[in-house]
Amino acid sequence: MSTLVLNLDDHLASRLAAAAARSHKALPDWAAEQLDRLAGAASAATEEPADSPARERMRAALASLTGIWAGRGTTDELMNLTRGED
Repeated sequence: MSTLVLNLDDHLASRLAAAAARSHKALPDWAAEQLDRLAGAASAATEEPADSPARERMRAALASLTGIWAGRGTTDELMNLTRGED
């Protein structure tokens, strides 16, 4: 099993925790299920043309998420900083 580290703002983390609680699941288990579901949907989306409206909406949604973290460093860089390593 792999580990995925996400840096989320407090509001989003609270919303995700609340959604997991409504499902009576621990947040890591609930999040893994959601990511698995989304990965399956993304796999199915590969059959769509590269310029389809659904693909463009997906790109825009991803860009809005990744844009807030632009320039803040990679996970490895942040972990090294946390550990006090260069």
